[in-house]
Amino acid sequence: MGYKPGTGLGKQKDARTEPINISIKNNRSGLGREAVLAELTTKRHELRRAQLLAKAGIESSEEISVEAYRRRATQKAEERKQQYDVKHCQQTCESLDLAADVQEPELEFFWPPKLLANSSSELTDDTAKNKTDLEEQEEPSQEYNACEQLELLTTYLRTAYRFCYWCGTRYESTSDMEASCPGLKKDDH
Repeated sequence: MGYKPGTGLGKQKDARTEPINISIKNNRSGLGREAVLAELTTKRHELRRAQLLAKAGIESSEEISVEAYRRRATQKAEERKQQYDVKHCQQTCESLDLAADVQEPELEFFWPPKLLANSSSELTDDTAKNKTDLEEQEEPSQEYNACEQLELLTTYLRTAYRFCYWCGTRYESTSDMEASCPGLKKDDH
C-alpha cells in the first residue's frame, strides 16, 4: 500500500514515525483530569500571589524587589514608632493636663482614648448605645495621621507646659527651653 519503514503515514510522510504509546488508566478519574487539576493549581497560585501583593500594598504591575521590600518594611517600622510616640505623648499630655486641673483635652486625640469600664461580658442596650456613641466620637480624630498628631501634641506640650517630649524634660522657662533643648523634632535630638 506504499508504506516504507521509517517514514510516516498520511499525506505528510514525515508527520509521525513512531506508534502512539499506550497509557493504562488504573483509577476512576476522568480523561484529562490531571490537566484540569494542574490548571486549577496554577490559578490558585496566581490568586494567592495577587492577595499577598494586595495585602503588602504592591501594585501587580510593580516590580517586586529587595529594595521595594526594604522601603515598605522601613515605612511600616516608622509608622509603628510614630504610633508608639503618639501613645506615650498622649499619656504625658493627659497627666500634665490633669495636674494643671484641665478636665477636657484641647483636641480629642490629645489624651489616650478611654475604654468602657464594663466588667460584665454582656452589654445592656444603654451600654451598647454608649459604646456606639464613643466609637462615633473617636472617628473624627482620624482626620490627622500619626505624624501630624505627634507634631500637634509635641507643640502643645512645648507651648502649654514648656515640656519637650524628646528630651523628657520640663523646663523652668521658655528661655531655658530655647537654650537647652536642641529643637522641635526628634531628628534634632
